[in-house]
Amino acid sequence: MRKNRVPNTQEEWRKFWRKKQKKREGSDLPKLLFVCALIVGLFLLAVFLPQLGYRPLVNASAIMNQMGEEPEFNPALYEDYVPLERQVQVLRTLGFKLSDGMLDEVKKNLEADSMFRVYTEGYPYKMLLAMLSEPTYEDGALKIEGYSEQGYWFDWESYDINMGYVHILESVNVMGQGDFAITGMAQDMSNADWEKAEGTIGVYFSFNGIPYEYKMRFQGDWMDFDIIGQINSTLEQNGIEKRIYFTDDNGQGCVLLYRDKEWANQFKEETGITLQ
Repeated sequence: MRKNRVPNTQEEWRKFWRKKQKKREGSDLPKLLFVCALIVGLFLLAVFLPQLGYRPLVNASAIMNQMGEEPEFNPALYEDYVPLERQVQVLRTLGFKLSDGMLDEVKKNLEADSMFRVYTEGYPYKMLLAMLSEPTYEDGALKIEGYSEQGYWFDWESYDINMGYVHILESVNVMGQGDFAITGMAQDMSNADWEKAEGTIGVYFSFNGIPYEYKMRFQGDWMDFDIIGQINSTLEQNGIEKRIYFTDDNGQGCVLLYRDKEWANQFKEETGITLQ
C-alpha cells in the first residue's frame, strides 16, 4: 500500500498551505536552483539506494522519463503493478461502467506515452477512477455542465474556489440518484481574506427541503478537507445509509464515491486501496 498523498487533517492542510505561500514569496532563481537540485538528488537516490538494499520512493525509470528520455516500461519496478485488463475486470465487478470508447483512448495512450502507463498500470486503479469520475465541461471553458453518477474527480487546489463547494454538492446530488435532493446551493465569500489566506466560506443549501449552512475554512485556493465530513454528517442526520468515500488520484486530486460500507470493504479487498 502506498501512503495517501492527500493530507488527512486540517493541520496538515494548513502546514501545506503555509509552505506553498512561502514558496510563492521566494524569487525565481532560488526556485530554479531548488528544482534542479531536487531532480539531481532524486536521480542519485533512485540509482544508488537500490545498491545499498533500499527500495527507492521514486524509480529511475520515472525520473529519466521526466527528464526527456523514454525508457521501456518495466512492470517489475512497480510492486503494485496491475495490467489494464485486470483493472477493468475488477472495476466492472465493483459496478463501474467503463465504455469501449474510454478504454480505446486509454489503450492508445498506453502505447504512446510511457508515463501514462506508469500512472495507469504502475499505480493501478487511480487513473481509471479519475477518468470515470471527471465532470464534463462546456466547450472552450472550465464551466462544469454535467457530472458522473459513478464518482466525482476534483483538485483540492480549486481552479474556482468561488464555486468549489457548490460543485461538490452538485456532484453528490447526481451520485445520489434520487436517494435525496440537494437544492439551492450557494457560497458566500464575504468573510474570506485573500491577503492572509484565512477566514471562512459560507456554504448554503437545502437537503430534502431542510436548510443547511456549512462554515468552511478559507485557505486561499485550497479547499477545506472538512467538507467531506460535513456532508457525511448530513447524510447520517437524514437517515441515509450510504456515505461519501474518497481516494486520492496519486496527486493532489481526489475522487469522491457515494457507496455503503460493505461496498467500500469489497473495494479494498479487490483493489488493495483503503477508501477514506
